[in-house]
Amino acid sequence: MQITDDPKILGGLGAGHLENFLGVQGEAYLETIHSLALKHRRLREVLDDVWQGAMPKRVWHKIEILKQKSFS
Repeated sequence: MQITDDPKILGGLGAGHLENFLGVQGEAYLETIHSLALKHRRLREVLDDVWQGAMPKRVWHKIEILKQKSFS
């Protein structure tokens, strides 16, 4: 995600791979994702294309907070 500005690729990362990863491993990696997203605007932008899907509510809540920060 750091090597492209292509919105289609970035959207695909968020709505595809990252969304799936968070649905399966979100609980285990939540704090890492949170720390990285606070440091990297691009990750927050990719998170904006993530939907809850199979994510546990606790993970989704944290992602929603990070998505709001993408516009700050």
